[in-house]
Amino acid sequence: MKPIVILAAALYALALSGPALAQSEEEFVKAFAGDWDVFDDAYAVDGAHCRISLSDTAVDGGYALTVTSCALELGMLTSWRIIDNQLGLVADDTVVAALGGNQRRMSGDSNIGAPVILDRAGETGLIDQITKAREASGCYYLGFTTTCVDESQLAKPAIAPDGSPARIGVLVNLNVRAEARDDAEVLGVVPANSCIVTEACATAVDGVWCKARFDDTPGWLKKLALRQERWPVVTFVNQCQVAPQ
Repeated sequence: MKPIVILAAALYALALSGPALAQSEEEFVKAFAGDWDVFDDAYAVDGAHCRISLSDTAVDGGYALTVTSCALELGMLTSWRIIDNQLGLVADDTVVAALGGNQRRMSGDSNIGAPVILDRAGETGLIDQITKAREASGCYYLGFTTTCVDESQLAKPAIAPDGSPARIGVLVNLNVRAEARDDAEVLGVVPANSCIVTEACATAVDGVWCKARFDDTPGWLKKLALRQERWPVVTFVNQCQVAPQ
């Protein structure tokens, strides 16, 4: 698969580094304790999104946490800790996920390879501009066209009935990021009109992100964006008509 122009390899190494804001354990705990939301429906219970509340109270080997309406591995969490300057979510003595990021978003994969995206509760800056643009324009546009899309396209692409990975059709020249965060390093660009086979997709506060592999390098594509800071656009659709690259 070679639909991406890869930038310097050093960018990828930098992108994997953990949160840079906290200089000490005390500062890290102060910065990241609090309520975090997981908006992906894979972890929801009875339609309520998962919430993980990180405490600054020390427990054996880490810090306390509580979970509300969390399914699967996130529903089994018992504590959190700092692992190589990343936020580790722990179930008993097993690290379920090690996440990097910032005080607004933490992201990474669980120990079974599923994406985990935590958004700070009440932090809506990531989606506010797009929401306001949507209200002003009346719709989301199909790439850089004047055509409105059916809002069903805002959902995650579904896995095919035979269990094969979902494919997406990229509509614009789209940045590939090392993690599902706007501040993660750009690894390259997928050209418009590419058909991409995804590895996983997840919903965050700012919409859907999909992960794919490019020459053995994993990268993330963001579905919602602003054109000229004014027009809300869908950057890819949940199907493609051409053969995958």
